[in-house]
Amino acid sequence: LALNCPTHMERLQRRAYFRAAVPENHIVRVSFWLGGRDSEPTGTSPDRPVWTAVVTDVSAGGFQARAAEDVAMAIDVGEAIGLRMTFGSGGDKLYADAQFRHADILTDGKSLLGFQFLGLAQTNDGKAALRVISKKVSEYQRLELHARIHGKKMQATAQAS
Repeated sequence: LALNCPTHMERLQRRAYFRAAVPENHIVRVSFWLGGRDSEPTGTSPDRPVWTAVVTDVSAGGFQARAAEDVAMAIDVGEAIGLRMTFGSGGDKLYADAQFRHADILTDGKSLLGFQFLGLAQTNDGKAALRVISKKVSEYQRLELHARIHGKKMQATAQAS
């Protein structure tokens, strides 16, 4: 019996969808409320709050957003929410349903909230939302690759001088 040990190991992405970080010079905002997208309140009130957050990464499967710490305390894992996501001022918008999956409390009074999109492939509006998300994920991945390539070129130039 002979066993071979690998000479190196690689980490594989286990996610079902490609995920992209929102570039620093882009702003993606999300407003969300309890219940589905069809139960959007006309205004915010203590019994029907609408929270806002800044999206930090997005994929066709879900997104992560940075919000005030108290938002994480107000929602229970597994709860369904409705949401409106806006890509920049005057940019693409989408409405969707999602499920709250997790929260990480940060040291600066903020929290990172994770959401999973629900049923996007089942309706025409959901399919339109998927097209917007796919377009943005591709755009953000291209921008990240471009920044990495130019960052490496700048580092090589700086090292050569």
